[in-house]
Amino acid sequence: YINEIYALGVAALKSGQPFFRVHLFPFKLELENLSKYRSNQWYPFWVNLKEGYDYFNKHKRPPNVEVSGGKYTFGA
Repeated sequence: YINEIYALGVAALKSGQPFFRVHLFPFKLELENLSKYRSNQWYPFWVNLKEGYDYFNKHKRPPNVEVSGGKYTFGA
């Protein structure tokens, strides 16, 4: 799918859009899936990503993402 993402990004930039965002997750960040990786070194990071994953599932649009205190924050 990377070719499709690249093509969409190029089209957006050529059309005058100043930037575009790509939100990627390592797997479906649902509690059942996430709990399988509790001992993984990346678990705390994935828990943080889950906030953005949940935002998207609730609002059906990508959140605004910022970094604060070394973690991602997600909002409108």
